[in-house]
Amino acid sequence: MLEALMLMIVHSYMYVVIVPKSAQSLHLTVLQAVIRAPMSFLAKTDTGVLVNSLEAKAPLYSHVLESLQGIATIRAYGWTSNHVAKNLALLDRAQKPYYLLLCIQRWLTLVLGLTVAGLAILLTALGVTLRSRLDAGFLGVALVSMMNLGQSLAALITFWTLLETSLGAISRVKTFSEDTPTEKPREIVDTRILAGWPSQGSVVIENWSAHYNGHPVLRNIDISIQAGEKVAICGRTGR
Repeated sequence: MLEALMLMIVHSYMYVVIVPKSAQSLHLTVLQAVIRAPMSFLAKTDTGVLVNSLEAKAPLYSHVLESLQGIATIRAYGWTSNHVAKNLALLDRAQKPYYLLLCIQRWLTLVLGLTVAGLAILLTALGVTLRSRLDAGFLGVALVSMMNLGQSLAALITFWTLLETSLGAISRVKTFSEDTPTEKPREIVDTRILAGWPSQGSVVIENWSAHYNGHPVLRNIDISIQAGEKVAICGRTGR
């Protein structure tokens, strides 16, 4: 009784405390990897990829939420039939893995049942052949245990598959956080003004060149900015 109570307490503690903290830690790891990524990585990576790294929803679930949010627009423009057709297509696509999962589970149940039946027949044959050497009580216990062997094997394989799937998701999060480039750590510089520091100053740049992502974007720039002047930088798009 005490062992069962302790097992229930540990199981509840894992689901109530450990699992939420683990999920929060994994999500924070991905979020920090995205926030600390350099601008070159953010410019080259699609926004949808970054959003899906933080919040991945099934296409069917996303379509239902989008339809609910824009139901007035859908009805106003007569897009109801198109959205219904898209919803049915997404529903069929979402049910395909579930159908295959049920087929695999039925096949697993059949194979395990045949295996247990074969072992039971073998055990019965041994019991009949060696009836003078075997105890009937031990043989009965073995047969009863054999009846539950199929369910135990099915549960073991199911839990192992779930564990492998979960570890695969964790591995993808770990790979994303490790492969995403990060900026240099922020350095805290002493901001105290030195004695004798001028109250006004100017910025003089001579023969300055700059590169972005390995390509030169500015070449041999000379500029002088006096104190109090306002300077605007205009790019190729005029902004």
